[in-house]
Amino acid sequence: MTDLYYDRAKLRETEESGVLLVRPDALIARRAMSLPDDPAGALRAAPPKLLGRA
Repeated sequence: MTDLYYDRAKLRETEESGVLLVRPDALIARRAMSLPDDPAGALRAAPPKLLGRA
């Protein structure tokens, strides 16, 4: 999906390359303002941090 007017970027408060990790209950669990150097590693590290097991 193309965000021509950056409306979605403004709402999610991230840069164009940023990402949100959204829980099933629609709460934002993790927000990355821009694309991490290691996206797969960042995604693997997120659940333990959210659960306080990091």
